[in-house]
This record gives sequence, structure tokens and C-alpha cells, in this order.
Amino acid sequence: TVNPNPVAGLTSSDADNIICSGQSVTFTGSGGTNYEFFVDGTSVQNGAGTTYVTTGLLNGQVVTVRVTNASGCSTTSTGITTTVNANPVATIVSNDGDNIICAGQSVTFTGAPVGTNYNFRVNGVSVQSGASPTYTTTTLTNGQSVDVIVTSAAGCTGTSSALVMTVNGNPTAGLTSSDADNTICSGQSVTFTGTGGTNYEFFVDGTSVQNGAGTTYVTTGLLNGQVVTVRVTNASGC
Repeated sequence: TVNPNPVAGLTSSDADNIICSGQSVTFTGSGGTNYEFFVDGTSVQNGAGTTYVTTGLLNGQVVTVRVTNASGCSTTSTGITTTVNANPVATIVSNDGDNIICAGQSVTFTGAPVGTNYNFRVNGVSVQSGASPTYTTTTLTNGQSVDVIVTSAAGCTGTSSALVMTVNGNPTAGLTSSDADNTICSGQSVTFTGTGGTNYEFFVDGTSVQNGAGTTYVTTGLLNGQVVTVRVTNASGC
């Protein structure tokens, strides 16, 4: 009595057998009652199950299946060789050295390595995706994290570690004049008082006239229509 050998079939869930590292692939055997799957000749699964699922393939590895039928006869399939492309090791840097900024300050983030797409995320939510490796924003709030998902030319992706930003609040700058109605005579002394910070830079028509910890600026030299402002800086440097 001569029993026929099965016709061993093997297919992959990936149509072109080109994947990214760590990608899940399902191999399906056909033609028998028992299926022993091999990777580069090493048995990795044996039983009645027709499928073998793996995320651990390396570039160039060959998967085969030995199919056994009800008569106990077996045949080994032809192999499927899978090309496994590496995922990019994504990094992200900020143009702010210590990642400590003031509210509303512009920050530019740059993703690497060279890729075809950069998906920037703030707190895990995509805010910009495209070919540009840079993302500029002025809207960050304290404690928000920024990362980037880089896609390579092979279509593989890598996610950078996150940069956590410290965003310090800006002071509320106050300015008062010792003259209630801001109407004076030429040469009259006026005292301007700033509030809200630790340093006060006073300006007359946009020109700096005094800068330091002093909260007051006294002058007798104002001309008609001149404008006095103060730039207030807090302890955080905002």
C-alpha cells in the first residue's frame, strides 16, 4: 500500500514579502492534518494549526512548512524568503538648550534621521505630519511633551523619545504715573512705577532710558506726546 504524499502549500500574509522589523506576519500552510513550521531550518511550531504568526523575523530568513497528511506522509513546502527592513532610530532636538521657555516663546523641533515623513506629536496628538523635518510652535504649555515619528524610504517607522517642556508664565506688567491725568508742564518731574517682576526696563518712545531692579523711573525731560513703557522681567527670565 503506497499512500500519496501531501501537496504542501505555504502563503504569507504579506504580499511582497517585504516588511519592517517587528512587523507581524502570518504564514499559512495547506494540504494536510499536521503542520511543522521552520525558520531557517529550525522548528518553531508543530501541530494541527495551519498558521504561524511571528514578529521576530530577521532580514533574509526563510520560512518553510512540513505538511503531514492523515496517512502520516509528509512533504516540505518551498520556502518564503522575507526581506526585513530596519526601523529608523528616531531622535528629536529643540533649538532651546534646556527646554525651559516662557509662555508664547517660539521653539523649533527637528526630527532625525533623514526620512520621507515626520509626524510631530504634542502629548501624543499629531500636530504636523509631512516631509518637513522641523516643527515650530509658540503655543506650548507647561509640562507638554513633544516627540516625532520618522518614516524611512522603506516605509518603516521609529518613534523618538519625548522632550518635556517647562513653560514659565510671563509677568503681568503694570505701569502707573505720579501725575493723575498725565498732563504736565515742561520740566515738571514725573515718577513712573512698574510692577509685576524683578527687573524693570523703562523706555521713552521705544528708547531704553533705565534698566535694573528699581521699580521707579523719575524724569523732568519729557516732551509733549512722548510715550513711556516698561518691560517687566520676572524671576524666571520671562
